Amino acid sequence: MFNQNQNKFILDNDKALAALLYVLQKVKNLYNIMKVIYFADKEHLSKYGRLIYGETYKAMKSGQVPSRMYDMIKFVRGEGTVFFDNKIKEMFEVKGNDVVAKEKPNVGYLSESDKKVLDKAIDVYGKTHYINLFRKSHKDSAYNETELNQEITLDKIINSLDNKETVKKYLENLYC
Repeated sequence: MFNQNQNKFILDNDKALAALLYVLQKVKNLYNIMKVIYFADKEHLSKYGRLIYGETYKAMKSGQVPSRMYDMIKFVRGEGTVFFDNKIKEMFEVKGNDVVAKEKPNVGYLSESDKKVLDKAIDVYGKTHYINLFRKSHKDSAYNETELNQEITLDKIINSLDNKETVKKYLENLYC
């Protein structure tokens, strides 16, 4: 799950799709979806010592963008350069700035802790107005310490946590 040589968690595409479909049950707006995933991931990392599905994030003008999830959405929309199995086009569709599930998530891929932090992030950020969410995401130190269009490193995300020392020690003990 964690590659200590790259200081990254290993991406799980099936779990990423399950997480997206899980969020789509209550959130449709693309911007809100991206922020729900980011803030849920931060909380999961803080509480449980891992990201939900091993996502990497980029610092974009709009804030933190989950790279793999956004690639999936662009693929379904007919854009982008990353290709996925065409079956995902049967699972959700993109209509303007809205993403709409065509299928229910396979929650078997998601742990109870995954669902717990996703539910909390959905409740807090799922319907938050764009400008308020923009302000919140742009106050994040991991985002602010990253050049625009570059990857927000896991170290920066960990350092943005209130319990960063605990998380660092946990990961060192677990994976070293």
